[in-house]
Amino acid sequence: MHSGDDVATVRGSVAPGFERVRDAFGATLTRGAGQGAAFSAYHLGEQVVHLWGGEAEADKPWAEDTLVCGFSTGKGVTTLAIQMLVDRGQLELDAPVSTVWEGFGANGKEAVTTRMLLNHTAGLPTFPDYQRIVSADEPASFQRHEDIVAALAAAAPLWEPGTESGYHSLTMGFLLGELVRRITGRTVGEFIHTEIVKPLSLDYWVGLPQQEHARVAPLQADPAFGNDETFEGMNPSTLSGQCLFMGPARRLDAVFTQTFNHPDFRVAEVSAAGPHTDARSLARIYGALACDGTLEGTNLVSPAAIRTFATETFNGIDVISKIHSRLGLGYALNSPLRYPMGPNEGSFGHPGFGGAMAFADPQSRVGIGYVTNYMVIGMGTDARVQALTDAVFASLA
Repeated sequence: MHSGDDVATVRGSVAPGFERVRDAFGATLTRGAGQGAAFSAYHLGEQVVHLWGGEAEADKPWAEDTLVCGFSTGKGVTTLAIQMLVDRGQLELDAPVSTVWEGFGANGKEAVTTRMLLNHTAGLPTFPDYQRIVSADEPASFQRHEDIVAALAAAAPLWEPGTESGYHSLTMGFLLGELVRRITGRTVGEFIHTEIVKPLSLDYWVGLPQQEHARVAPLQADPAFGNDETFEGMNPSTLSGQCLFMGPARRLDAVFTQTFNHPDFRVAEVSAAGPHTDARSLARIYGALACDGTLEGTNLVSPAAIRTFATETFNGIDVISKIHSRLGLGYALNSPLRYPMGPNEGSFGHPGFGGAMAFADPQSRVGIGYVTNYMVIGMGTDARVQALTDAVFASLA
């Protein structure tokens, strides 16, 4: 592996032939105080890129073991938990959710299936009067798991289930997590830790213990998150704001810097939008999925399950964001307009709000992970991870 110490603020290593990725990483590092990132790539089951740089916070360099909130990269890992249960015969994709979750079929949800939860067609991206239970103004409210899932079970869908796809920003993790809990007796965080994190030796947390908080890089938000235009589209009166559980007191910039940076949010199990991790862990997960589900002798799921979940189930306009979306089951699929994941159509994974990205390319046998604490506005992959992805595939060529 080639040392990266000769490039200012970049640490880590790359395999021979991947030097351009190190150069690209150095160019993507935002030069502001307290801003940093990490990037990792696996090819054919081997780590070929392992880089980190910049600052975790002012005057504190990003370290190899720095953690950061990965936002919706957690949707892919939560999906993997469901995928494992389906693969083991413990859950049926097209059976009503109510066969596993008693009471869920209330209010017009009798026909809602796990498949609908996975491809955002269930019509449950929020629930009525959510602020009485959970609000982005109140970090500790995200710990009210029982109340949140009870409200979702009681809610009527916002559209006829199965007819439209609308991004379930936060509720996806609570919905799928409750299936995991009812089938296994473990919370989704416990299941992921036991079945994915420990076997693959990952640094990935759904519900971050207090003793690990000192390693977290606090989030910074681009100023655009706080402007009037963003607020007009993302507040408690808009559907997009309701899907993020927005409250009356905080604009989106403050939600990132005050709510998502708060210890009470970090300890909550917000599996679809609040895991804390590093780039290496994300790349290892997708490095396994890119190689028929196996990494270093540890098998997560079968090749058949990977194909099932990576097969297109929706290709159209998201009813909430009004932006084009291409989905498998739980995973976003390679989409140049929104989620670019390299040159091959069969790539799948999930971006995280603000810039994070994690995906597998089974054709090239590549797994990629990128995390950062400097959040930028964009509905798809931002220029930083795009440049890094391009450099990885150029190195392969």
